[in-house]
Amino acid sequence: HNRSSWLSNQHECTWYGVKCGSSEETVSSELVTFVDLADNNLSGSLVSELGGLIELETIQLQDNTLTGIVHENIFSIPRLQSLFIDGNRLAGVLPPIFGMPMLKHLDLSRNDFVGTIPSIFAESLVDVRLSDNQFSGGIPSSFGARKNLETFVAGNNKIQGTIPLGVAQLPRLVNLQLYENELTGSVPDFVSDKVTLLHLDSNGLRGHVPSLSSVSSLKELRLEENELTGELQSELGNFTAMELLHIQENNLEGQVPTSLGQLTRLRSFLFYENQFDGMVPEELCVLKSTFQLSSLVASCDGESNGLDLPCSCCNTCNSDSLLLGEWLSW
Repeated sequence: HNRSSWLSNQHECTWYGVKCGSSEETVSSELVTFVDLADNNLSGSLVSELGGLIELETIQLQDNTLTGIVHENIFSIPRLQSLFIDGNRLAGVLPPIFGMPMLKHLDLSRNDFVGTIPSIFAESLVDVRLSDNQFSGGIPSSFGARKNLETFVAGNNKIQGTIPLGVAQLPRLVNLQLYENELTGSVPDFVSDKVTLLHLDSNGLRGHVPSLSSVSSLKELRLEENELTGELQSELGNFTAMELLHIQENNLEGQVPTSLGQLTRLRSFLFYENQFDGMVPEELCVLKSTFQLSSLVASCDGESNGLDLPCSCCNTCNSDSLLLGEWLSW
């Protein structure tokens, strides 16, 4: 770790990880605007005095061992645009975030925060990451009003309720990951043609696989380990950017669409433990032998919970024998 010049007689702007600049209101160039002490072996609490640096634009304190709560004044720095405090041991309940109107990037993941997800009132919000905490309750409706939001990652929490329709209708949404929570209800239709990652796996979602006709850029669709029913739509074959399609451990039925053979960029298709009938389309075997498809796993061994699908080209016929190397590649 590096503590060069810290707590010395030298000006703060010379300390390691500190940068200074000027604001529109002053010609001074000695205002702290940037603090980067990421992965620097820091311990102890997150000092509330940071909240007094009103010209701060960026705080990067991720990947340390900071503990305790986050004081409210940290969430009231008026010019702050980026706050990265992920990968620590911070805890407690977070208040609604009103005092950072310029906030764009917020990463609180990999901590021990509890309580409900805080509402964030910042029109400029672009990227929010809250995964690997203990957040509970529902997703605040205020997220659906953040029209600039591109990334919302909140996997591995205890979030309940439904996916707000407003979130699904965000016009600039690119990356939505709500995996390993306790979400219920149906999967809403998404409208942004920019969505590339949609990870909703390991919840209690029901209903059919949604219409995804608007999300033509989709690369990864993870819906496994839910309670989805109905048939797979042939329109899935239109998502030619698709690289990963995981729908295993649901209650899907009907036949696997032959149109999936059009997904020449597909690398992993897992669909075991459903109620599909018929057989695995030969078009998928062509993908496996000719293109990039390396993980193709169906229920075809007579021992899984799903109906058997004859498959001449599958890597394995159940999840237990899925090759570790192929799984870890994702």
